[in-house]
Amino acid sequence: MTADTLIHVGYHKTGTTWLQKEVFCRTSSVFQPLVPMGTPNTHLNRTFFQDADGKLLSPYVTNEAVSRAWLDAFYAANPTKGRVPVLSSERLSGNPHAAGFDAPTIARRLQRVFPRAQILICIREQRSWLLSNYIQYLKAGGTMPLHRYLHERYDGRRPGFSLSFIDYLPLVTDYRELFGADRVMVLPYELFKRDKATFLKRIGEPLGVTIPISSDRYDAQVHATRDEFLWYRLRALNPMRYPSSLNNFSSRVSPRLRGLVDRGLRAAGAWVPARVNDATRQRLAAEIDAVVGDRYTSSNRALSDLIGEDLGHYGYHR
Repeated sequence: MTADTLIHVGYHKTGTTWLQKEVFCRTSSVFQPLVPMGTPNTHLNRTFFQDADGKLLSPYVTNEAVSRAWLDAFYAANPTKGRVPVLSSERLSGNPHAAGFDAPTIARRLQRVFPRAQILICIREQRSWLLSNYIQYLKAGGTMPLHRYLHERYDGRRPGFSLSFIDYLPLVTDYRELFGADRVMVLPYELFKRDKATFLKRIGEPLGVTIPISSDRYDAQVHATRDEFLWYRLRALNPMRYPSSLNNFSSRVSPRLRGLVDRGLRAAGAWVPARVNDATRQRLAAEIDAVVGDRYTSSNRALSDLIGEDLGHYGYHR
């Protein structure tokens, strides 16, 4: 059952939603997605980091019996019919807004349940990733300006963002040690953007499959809205529209208030010129560039050597 399973662990902001909708989907003739069953708290991917009540698992709990019971029930109701089972969830590489604190623990839980799985890790040049991730942070309810988000200090309590999260080398090395170097493929998001046909071919090769995706689906848009100016300038409104740990589960939210704020944002967004959003992105990108400098250069070079992929070709290092 687990010998030919593909586990796609992320990272976030690397085309994951497109892959889930267009490739790792129910209509695929190649992949059998391990799709959700029951309520969100009982989805298979969540059994690797939380319990049935939605509480964070202790690092000393494997939850293996729960994960295996889920799989037994799923396969009893969903025969694979020759397709490759696939579990795709970027949360498996850790949460970016919490420094990926439980990523090593999740990796070990996955290895216990899927010891012979093929692992897919998608990465993205760090400056580009940081900008995309920060905009997503705002949309998920965050309120910090960029400089505070990038320099958030740990107070010994709840984990926050850390620039070390996107030093990819430790996570890739860990998965190679757990599953074997030949069972871990690392693909850059930049290849996904430039040449989806080659990207999909690279995914299929170690599995011995060809992924038949019509080229007219290559440009299917997912999360393609451009409204950076409003999200950044009006971030103080986020606690009124979306309660989450990123705003301490704001008590200022109500369905009516959220509807008013969302409608207001959509209406205002229609009047914001594209050049204003572009200028906002450029300012944020310049701030990120000043913070990052050459922080990841050495690690990215080492990763290039480890995986046999010239990441310098995609701007990860010179």
